[in-house]
Formats: sequence, structure tokens, C-alpha cells
Amino acid sequence: MRPIVATSNLWAVVFALGSPLAHASTQTLHEDALDFEGLLGTTVVDDYSDPGYDLLQDDATMSAVLGETDYQTTGFDNLNFVTDVKGDLSYCAGCNGSFELSFRTSSVTEPDGLGVFGVGIEVSVNEGPPAYYARVFYGDGSSSNHLLPASGFWGVTAPEFIERIHIGLFDGEATTEGFFAIGSLTLGSDRCGNGARTVHEECDDGNLTNGDTCSSTCEITDPDFDLDGVADLVDNCPEDRNPDQEDRDGDGLGDVCDPSNGLDVDGDGLENGSDNCPFQDNPMQEDSDADGFGDACDTTDGTDVDNDGVPNGEDNCPFTGNSSQADVDEDGFGDACDDVTSGGCSHAPAPALPAGIALVALLFVRRR
Repeated sequence: MRPIVATSNLWAVVFALGSPLAHASTQTLHEDALDFEGLLGTTVVDDYSDPGYDLLQDDATMSAVLGETDYQTTGFDNLNFVTDVKGDLSYCAGCNGSFELSFRTSSVTEPDGLGVFGVGIEVSVNEGPPAYYARVFYGDGSSSNHLLPASGFWGVTAPEFIERIHIGLFDGEATTEGFFAIGSLTLGSDRCGNGARTVHEECDDGNLTNGDTCSSTCEITDPDFDLDGVADLVDNCPEDRNPDQEDRDGDGLGDVCDPSNGLDVDGDGLENGSDNCPFQDNPMQEDSDADGFGDACDTTDGTDVDNDGVPNGEDNCPFTGNSSQADVDEDGFGDACDDVTSGGCSHAPAPALPAGIALVALLFVRRR
């Protein structure tokens, strides 16, 4: 079963002028327990068979048995059951009530206390009405809502880490109705090589192989001269930015630096091999200083190709007008032509709301 990639499904902008939209987490949902466990490092599994559990206990006692998860019943007050449900020991909060599970102090909580990388539950029974949802709260302050299955496995992993999960009605509302119980709870830490880069990793390419720009300890090991996100060791144009690595003639040289592939990359009617600006449209082939580089792409001839008032040799985007020369990530490429700013994230501010308008936007997305 393939994991389901989702984003936070609750955005709220309330009575604010120019307030930014809520940040979205990048969680992945899982329906297959083995696939889920394969992404984890160290795991803690509670199948509720520990003799320290009684039939009925308050929140503090329930939380202290293993000391890995903090339990809080939110429908009924301090009503935690560990009992036989359909032939297996299971946990329920009154067996028809909502509850919250917190992971801030687990043995697999990440060092900064933001939460755990993965949480999986085996649903013993989920009989409504009402429908039971998991509202997941992440270490970056975002949250998401997910409809829980009638039975079977449900899991979630997130590089932002999972701080707590409320099991109940949509949007974390409490209830004392329905019948919901879980047969096991699995918590897991992050694992280098699972392809999900967390704040504690410089990179994560989905494997533990050294020599491929990302080491077996998730550290960047090779330089990236052109800052396109592809290390020089494997970059088919190590001195020219081409994060997509396109190579239409398959000769090992990327299109952006291959002058002899018979193509006309810039579409000006001249093949790359005979074009004095193979990547800049210049059908007239003007070359005022006769240096072999057309005026349209010659950054050393003192002209101003993009007419932004900054000479080519000084312009951090010589072919894109940017008179301000803004360069947020200070990588030498102006923001106007830099497709990788701070890890690929746009720094543009969220649009402001019109004055006098109060906006409440709720977006619910569920993919199964």
C-alpha cells in the first residue's frame, strides 16, 4: 500500500489585516504497518499487555505505566480503560469518549522536544456515529485533521515531528459518543536514509550510501559550485545552474552547458554549436566586441543586456531586469533569477487582506 502524502488541512485567517496564512506541515499518512515501521529508527510499541495496566485508571496512572505517552481523556474525566475488545486487549477512553495522546517526553522524542517522527495506531473498533478523526499537532505549530478507519492500521510521519494527537471529532472537538478503541500504539524516531529530511539533517536522499553527495549520516559531503542543489560530483553541468539536469541528447552534458548537441535550446533558429549565445535568443548574432560571445549573453562587454541600469559584469541577474539587485540568500544570484532561495522556499510575504474585511478560511483536504 503506498503512503499518502498530505498537507495541513486547516488554515485560519481571523480578523487580521495582512496576516500570513498558517504554515503547512508535510506529513505522510500510512495504511501499511510494515511500510510505516520501515521509515523509523528506534521504536516503542505498547500493546496494552503490561501488567501495570488495570481495567480502569486515571490519566496520571495510565501515563505512568510505560512512561512513553501522556494520556488525557477529553470526553469523560480521567476514565481510561484497558480491556478486552473483540478478543484483544485494547485501550479506550470510557470506550465511547475522546482522548489526547502527547509525545513530548517519550524515549524516542527528538532532542529539542518537538515530538516524535512517527505515530501508528492499530484501530480495534471505530463505530459511529459520530465519525472519529485524528487531529495531529506538529512541532512547527501546524496541525491537520484525518478521518480514522473503521479498523486496521493508521499511521503518520512528519519531518516537523508530531507533538500530540487528539482522537475525537473533527478539529479536535471532544465527544462522549460512538465506540472507539486502539489495540496498539507505536512511536518512532527519525531514521537517516528514509528520504524525509528533518531539521537535524543536512540532507536525506533515501539511502545510506556514501559518495553520492549525501552521506550515510545525512551530511552533505560534496561541493555544489553552481548552487543548483546537485553536487558537482554528479552534476551534468557543474558550473551552470540546472536543478532539473535535463540532457536531451543523452551525452552526459546537460542542455544548459552543452553547445554541440545539435539542438536550438533558445529557439532563435540557430543550432547551439553555431550560436554565439546558445542559451539566449539572438537571431542577429550581434557581437560588438568580437570576442565570440554575442552581446545578448556577453557579461564582460560593459553593456546592459536586460536594461536595468546595472552593467552585465556587475549584474547578479544579467538577463533578468532587477535594478535592486536583491539577493536574499546571498548566493551571488539575484532573487529575480534564483530558483533556489533558502532551500527552495519563496520569501515573498503573504498577500494582505483588504482593510475592513474579516476572513475566516477553512480548507479540509483528505486523500486516501
